[in-house]
Amino acid sequence: MCAHKHRYSHVMSILRLSTGTLEGSAAQATSESPSVTTTFGAVLLSTFFSLILYGLTGHQTYRYFRMYRSDKLFYQVLVLVIFIADTFHSAILMHICYYYLAANYLNPQAMMTSIWSVQVLGLSTGIVALLAQCFYVRRVYLVNRQYRPVVALVCTLMLVEFGFIISILVNSLGHSSFEALENHALDAVLFAVATAIDLILTGALVMILRQSRTRYRHTNMVLDTLALYAVIATALVTVITFPAFICVIALPGTFIYFAIALPATKVYSNSVLAFLNCRKSLAARATCLGSEPVAVGLRNRPEADRSASGASGTIAASSYVNVKLESTRTPLGEDK
Repeated sequence: MCAHKHRYSHVMSILRLSTGTLEGSAAQATSESPSVTTTFGAVLLSTFFSLILYGLTGHQTYRYFRMYRSDKLFYQVLVLVIFIADTFHSAILMHICYYYLAANYLNPQAMMTSIWSVQVLGLSTGIVALLAQCFYVRRVYLVNRQYRPVVALVCTLMLVEFGFIISILVNSLGHSSFEALENHALDAVLFAVATAIDLILTGALVMILRQSRTRYRHTNMVLDTLALYAVIATALVTVITFPAFICVIALPGTFIYFAIALPATKVYSNSVLAFLNCRKSLAARATCLGSEPVAVGLRNRPEADRSASGASGTIAASSYVNVKLESTRTPLGEDK
C-alpha cells in the first residue's frame, strides 16, 4: 500500500513539474512574441483596405481593355503586367493574414517566424511602384530634350530604389525570424527615395502641362484636368509613404509602417490606369463644351508633323497626352 502511494506521489510530482515547464514555456513564448495589435492586426486592417483598392484595379483594367482595344501594344502589355503584379501582391497579403491569424493563431512561436510571403512582399510592392514610375518617366522623356536631365535624375533614383528593393529581399531571405529584421534602415531609405521620385515626376509633369497651355479654353481645360490627376495621384502616394517613413524610425518594433505602406501599391497601379482610361471621357467633355471634336491620345508627334499641323488648327499636346482639336477653335477671349 505504501509502495502504491509512493509511486502515485512520484507520478503526480512528475506531472506537476511537466505542467509547470509547459506553462513556463508558453508564457515565455507569449512574452517574446510581438504584440498582435501592432503587428499582424495592423497588417490585417491594411489588407482589408488594400483589397478594396484591388477591386478598383480590376474594374479599371476591365474598363481599359473594353474601351481601348486598339490601343498601342506597349500600353496593353503595361496594363496587363500591372494587373498581374497587383494580383500577386494581393494574394501575398491574404496568405500572410491566413497563415499568422488563422492557421497558427494558437502558435505564438509562428509569430516569430518570417515565411516566404513576408519575404517577397517587398519585391512585389517594388515591382508595381517601378512600373508606374517607368510609365511617367517615359512620358517625360518623349517630350523635349530640355527635360532629359530630369529623366536622368529620376532614372538614377529608380536604379537606387531597385537596388534597395533587392537588398531588402536578400536580407529577408537570409533570415527566418523577425528578430533578425529589426534594422529598418533599408526600409527608411527606400521610402525616402520613392517619395523623392514621385515628387520630381509630378513637378515635371505639371510644369510640362502648364507650358503646353494655349489660347483655347477647352484645350486648357483638358490640360488642367490632367495636371490635377497628376497632383492627386502623387499626393495620395506621398500621404501614405511619408507617414510610413516616420513610423519606420519612430516605431521600429512594430508593423505599423508596414501596414501604412501597403495601400500605396494599389494607388500606384490605379493612378496609371486612371490616366489611361480618362482619355475618352476628357475628349468627350471638351468636345461637348467647345462644339469641336477633340481627341486625347498618348502619342507625341515629331516636330515636323507638329509644325505642319499649325495651318489646319491641330495643336500638339503635353508630356503624356496629345490633345488634338481637329476643327476651327474659338480663342479664349471669344468663348461664349
